[in-house]
Amino acid sequence: MPEHLQLPFPDVAGPAARATQPPPFDEIVARARRRRRRTVLGAAGVVAVAVIAVAAGATLTTGDDGSAPQPVGPSPSATTSPSPTPAPRRDADPAEVVRDGRLVSMAVSAKGSLLTVWQRCENQGARCRTAWQLQGGAGITRALVRGNFASAEAAGDSIVVTSWDHPGVVVDEDGRSRPLQAIATGTVTPGDALIRLGKSLAVIDPVAAASWPLPVPDGVEGWVHGTIAPDGTVWALPFRAAPPIDVRVSWLEPGTTAWRNHVISTSFGDGPGPGPLAVANDHAATMSLHDGVDVASYGRFAITTDAGASWSDLRSSDLPFDNVDAMAATSGGTLYVASTDATGVDRVFRSTDATWRHFAEVPGARGAYELVAAGARVVAARGPQTGPEVLTLDDAGHATVWAEFR
Repeated sequence: MPEHLQLPFPDVAGPAARATQPPPFDEIVARARRRRRRTVLGAAGVVAVAVIAVAAGATLTTGDDGSAPQPVGPSPSATTSPSPTPAPRRDADPAEVVRDGRLVSMAVSAKGSLLTVWQRCENQGARCRTAWQLQGGAGITRALVRGNFASAEAAGDSIVVTSWDHPGVVVDEDGRSRPLQAIATGTVTPGDALIRLGKSLAVIDPVAAASWPLPVPDGVEGWVHGTIAPDGTVWALPFRAAPPIDVRVSWLEPGTTAWRNHVISTSFGDGPGPGPLAVANDHAATMSLHDGVDVASYGRFAITTDAGASWSDLRSSDLPFDNVDAMAATSGGTLYVASTDATGVDRVFRSTDATWRHFAEVPGARGAYELVAAGARVVAARGPQTGPEVLTLDDAGHATVWAEFR
């Protein structure tokens, strides 16, 4: 991981930003990734002053309204983006989007570079612009994102940035971006990534900057979410229109063509929708969810610790949390779960043994609401989306502030 990153943002929040509504299938995916609706700091009519503590001491610093995000402490100097992707509008500046926008996605490459995706909206969401920012050994690089509802996904030493209506780019460690090229088919290998394009999942070969559709079994309308394990096993959550209710997790082992399945729920009582998915080596966890306006509880929490050979289906009475906002696991086999307690406080739990059935709260991560796998660590976002901080969480449950934005 790079050294602690501190990025100044304006000390006065801008007008509220509300993105346009996603397509119906994207709404399903959004609910599966995070069910709880959040109030973004900086809503209409609210002026928020951001103050941040420098990690090296107790000194407080405030942002500069007119400046683009730059490192406060020791960090490589900023660079301009050499991205070949044309800007959607000539008047859009990626530095301004990052400075004034809200965090919508993040990913960490195998070499420890942090890429964040930001969206800035105007006129109550009628006009939105999105940009990514990469912080790594080559400095700070930014570029605009074409399309809407962008997300980032780690792919080996690179990171893939896509949107639901644009194939996207592969961002390399030096900040250069290469447009993804669609091919008919390919072979999944360790280090590849899965990204969602419309209702399907696409396999990304980051070396060739190539993508091809992940096959869809009979009876499946699309994929909600998926990931590729270190051994090349593909794990995915299929979307099947209800009725009847059919929530399952599917996996495709290397060198095979037949999907294996574990059915989690077939009834409304056990949860009608798919939830988040986390994988670490031969461990996998996912769940079926109930719909909820603020908090969506899970019906069954499914765990395998032997690559799908056997499963444990748990209920909320078996675990110290009854709802899940996000999940991610370290390469060492620690599962992290972000949840919300009865008072509305964000809490993070970690597994305490290899069964993934026993959990303890991580006090230093209280308030985190997003979790992303990052090799030996899990990365978490905490605070307002317009000025968050990024934490790293290790197998022992230590929470360390890695990057701060304001």
